[in-house]
Amino acid sequence: MNSLRAQEEIIASWQTDPGRPLVSICCISYNHEPYIEDALRGFLIQKTDFAFEILIHDDASSDRTSDIIREYQQCYPKLIKPIFQVENQYSKGKILPNPIFNFPRANGDYLALCEGDDYWLSDNKLQKQIDFIRENPECSMIFHRAEMKMHGGFTSFEKQSKSFGKTKVFDKSFLFYEGGSSAPTASLLFRKKSVEVIPNFYEISPVGDMPLKLKCSLDGQIGYIDEVMCVRRIGTPGSWNVRTRLNKTNESNYLTGMLTMLEAFDEFSDRRWSSKIDRIKVGYSIRLNELGVQCWADVNARFSGYVKSLDFVDRLKLKVRIIRSRARRFSALMNKL
Repeated sequence: MNSLRAQEEIIASWQTDPGRPLVSICCISYNHEPYIEDALRGFLIQKTDFAFEILIHDDASSDRTSDIIREYQQCYPKLIKPIFQVENQYSKGKILPNPIFNFPRANGDYLALCEGDDYWLSDNKLQKQIDFIRENPECSMIFHRAEMKMHGGFTSFEKQSKSFGKTKVFDKSFLFYEGGSSAPTASLLFRKKSVEVIPNFYEISPVGDMPLKLKCSLDGQIGYIDEVMCVRRIGTPGSWNVRTRLNKTNESNYLTGMLTMLEAFDEFSDRRWSSKIDRIKVGYSIRLNELGVQCWADVNARFSGYVKSLDFVDRLKLKVRIIRSRARRFSALMNKL
């Protein structure tokens, strides 16, 4: 902690009222003892001309995560505002802690996300994002690139998240449904008004980042900064990747939940992006077939209209994807014999 600026030094650089933060940093943690200090330091190195606050929800960690947060809170009591749960809320069905515990208490006009096992690299990340969104008031959300760090046997050929080319504002027709490998949660900054009322499709979602991106697509355009300013860890113990990707039952429940969420979003958005939503749902359904949850007859019947609407090239790509999926499903069945 010695290398960090003191609380009063951070506040002295602000040109706005310290009691009225412009940005609320929202962090959720659970058993992140090896990682939470990186996250906290990433917040505290931020150099801004505006006030910010750090909201942390710790879901009754059984390791030293909460102790580490308390140590930092003692040194930065005006900045760090934690909630320490006594009982784990996720196990009680409260699987989206930010909308339940952090968003409602946020004082900022903008919210920035970073989970306790990720962290920010750049000390001017927040300043750059706020400058960008001020210059582009049509934007409801802005994101940037990330460095990818693999843990627990997870591997990737990509060392950084996807690049969308130069820094830009996406067209109004852009449906923001990019996953963590393209738009990591730790890169997101958005207007608080987008989550002042949480719609049904958000509440029923098995994850929080995807419905948030969809909601912001409805509320404005999406901005992008082509710069690596955070780290996304993949495969940390207890993370979504471990719970879902390494457990077929959990994965099938996740995919089924996402299909339900997308159906609800399609209705909420008055079918504005139906063709794009169908494309996403087809992908989920293909994976469910590989897992033995959905049969091809159901998939074909459900999306026959969408498939017919595709041009020749896209239809061919889909057929190749289906053939490969069938091959994987057949291989899995043969391995059980």
